[in-house]
Formats: sequence, structure tokens, C-alpha cells
Amino acid sequence: MSQNQGPIEVRQIYNIVKKIGFEASKKFKEEPTKKANKLKKLSPHWLRHLCASHQDKAGLSSTMIKDNLRHGSIQTSQIYKHAEDRLRHEAMQKMSLAVNPKSMTRKTVSSQTVISIQLTLEPAHKGLGFKKLVGSLEGDVFSGYQWQPYQFEKEKIIEEIEVSIMPIKTINFAYIIENLAQEHIEGLKKGIALEASVRLFKADVETNIVRV
Repeated sequence: MSQNQGPIEVRQIYNIVKKIGFEASKKFKEEPTKKANKLKKLSPHWLRHLCASHQDKAGLSSTMIKDNLRHGSIQTSQIYKHAEDRLRHEAMQKMSLAVNPKSMTRKTVSSQTVISIQLTLEPAHKGLGFKKLVGSLEGDVFSGYQWQPYQFEKEKIIEEIEVSIMPIKTINFAYIIENLAQEHIEGLKKGIALEASVRLFKADVETNIVRV
């Protein structure tokens, strides 16, 4: 209930969650910049991701998680499991063996995956919608990966959108992700499409792998 005893509105719930994140960010004294700035971006959508992850940890089936989140496809629900896979992978990387580097040779093979994204449709505020989408991709979807923007500047695109006299039909931008496993590509593409749809964009995502 709201203060006037009426039903609380969606925007009020959103503002409450944002305020909680802002107040909690003040608690970080040791590393205020990195951790506090990330927590200030807290939104209700984070809680949706967190809920799905906790359900997975609790052993709920993928079908049940899909139904709980009202997903149209079980593949969408699989996106939330990738975060747990990455955490397990990162934990295993902390294990090591003592070896003599002089007694062995190693050829390093790595790859770069170029993820090209084209946005269509037109939310009411394309500049703000694009800014929020990029923040979500870089803060959540690409979390755990080594990534960088590929030949685009976020602020420059936003400025072009805001000052354009003619309607902008498409927005194109791309990222490079290092050593992206083949089995993660489809999940990542679905994650991008999901975040875009939340902001009323339609996202067409293409990938190109380059061995280096």
C-alpha cells in the first residue's frame, strides 16, 4: 500500500529498489569507487536475475524456472545459468600446479569474437533506452568475460540520436569478447536480445570468430 492507502505503482517500486541500492552503496568504505558505483545501478531487473540464479542453486528444474519467470522458451531461462557456470570456472582457475617453465614449451591459441548488434524499433526515448541497454550489457550480460567496445563510442551514438532531425531507423554497434566458448555464444545472443526487448528494441545479433 502507498501512503495514501492506494495500491502502490510500478514506478514507486522501481524507485524504492533504486533508493535501496543507492543507500547500500554508501556502506563500501574500502573500495567505494568500483563496488559503490556498480551497486548504484541496482534495479528490479537485477532481482529477477538473482531469483533465477537462486532457484537454479536450489535445484529447481529448468522447466519450473521457466514457468516461474513466465519465459516463453526454456532457452531464455538457460541464460541465467551461465553466470553460475562462469563462477565455477573462475574458482577452478585458482588451482595450479608447480611446473618448471624451462622444461616445456607452450603455444598459446586465443580467439576474439566480434559481436555485432543492430537495433530496430523505436522506444519513446531512444537515447536513454540505448544508454540503459549498453549499461545492462556491460554490467550484467558480459559480466565474467573479457570484452571491449569495437569501433563505437556510447556517448557519441547517444548524441547522434538526440540531435538527429531525421528519424533513426537502426542503431549499429559491436563488442569484442576474448576467448568466448562456442557453447556460450547462443546464450549470450539470447541475453542481448532479452535485454534489448525489455527496452523496446528488437536486436539482431551476429558473431564472427577470429583466431589470433
